[in-house]
Order: sequence, then C-alpha cells, then structure tokens
Amino acid sequence: MQRSWLVIVFVALVMVDASFIASADPPAPVWQLPQLMAGMQTVRRATASFAELKFVQMLKQPLQTSGRLIYVAPDRLQKATLSPAPSELIVVGDHLSVQQPDGKARDLSLSEYPEIGALIDSIRATLAGDSATLARYYTPTLSGTASDWVLQLEPRDQRLRNLLTMVRIKGIGTSIRGVETMERDGDRTEMTIMPDPG
Repeated sequence: MQRSWLVIVFVALVMVDASFIASADPPAPVWQLPQLMAGMQTVRRATASFAELKFVQMLKQPLQTSGRLIYVAPDRLQKATLSPAPSELIVVGDHLSVQQPDGKARDLSLSEYPEIGALIDSIRATLAGDSATLARYYTPTLSGTASDWVLQLEPRDQRLRNLLTMVRIKGIGTSIRGVETMERDGDRTEMTIMPDPG
C-alpha cells in the first residue's frame, strides 16, 4: 500500500513538472556576434542621412556636419557631406576617392594608408557582416539585444592603437544608428545615422 502511494506521488510530481515546463516561456534566441554578422550579410544596399559632431580639444564647440550615406554590398561606402560645405568620400574595394570642399579631388589606395583603411573597414566590415576583417583589426565585444545592440571595437594593430582607443557602433536589427570614434589624443567623433524608410 505504501509503495502504491509513493508511485502516485511520483507520477503527480512528474505531471506538475511537465506542466510547468510546457507553460514556461521558450528561451530567448542567442544574440552574439555571429548572429549579428549573419543578419548584416543580408543587407545588400542601405541609404541614410547623418549628423556628425567632431569634438576637438582645442575648440570650445564641436564641428558639425551633415549629409548622406550610401552602402552597396559588399564594399562600396559613400559619404556625401552637404553642410556646412559639400564634400564627398567614396570607398570601393581598396580605392578611396575624396572630393574636397574647395573642389580638389584626391585618390588614395587604402593599402598605402593602413590606419585610414582600418578605420573605414570598421564600418564597412560591420555593414557587410565580415567578422574576419573585424577580427583582423579589432577585438569586438557585442552587448545588448537584436533590437538594441552596441558593438565595441578595440584596436588590435599597434599603428591603429596609436590613432584610436575605441570605435563604438550602435544599431537596431540590421540597421546602424550611430558610430562613435575615440581618438588617442582625446578628440572624438559622434555620428548619428537616420536610415531611410523602407
């Protein structure tokens, strides 16, 4: 009789446990760098407006610029500054083309200027979901959730470390919403990005 009672209690406990498991919320999907990079790889083209503040220690007020950004996968990045003076920067592969406010143009190879190339690639590699390029130049740390994330990039290369202390990229889903760059000399840049609808 006692054994039968124990079996009934055991079965009841198992049923309670099973009921609790069935009613519990499913575990949240894992949100780590591979998931972010996989999502970014699905973006083939993105356009946005930007507003940028450049904080220079020698100046009392930050320098303000604004304009348009265009990204076309896998490696075309265009920054057209409209205010206060028009200028344009276009990167395709290893080639950088700069149109200055005075109308002068300059073409550069990123391989000849690795510090510039690594800074550009911090943005371009994030947009392309290229974790290998990110890992080559930076130690990436991702925090937050898929709907509100921050990717912090600490430079690995010594030449880059002489220039930067950190790049912080903020986003929502597969959309980058802000980029903050902190330079070794104390200057920093804050870019707010407003993606076009659709």
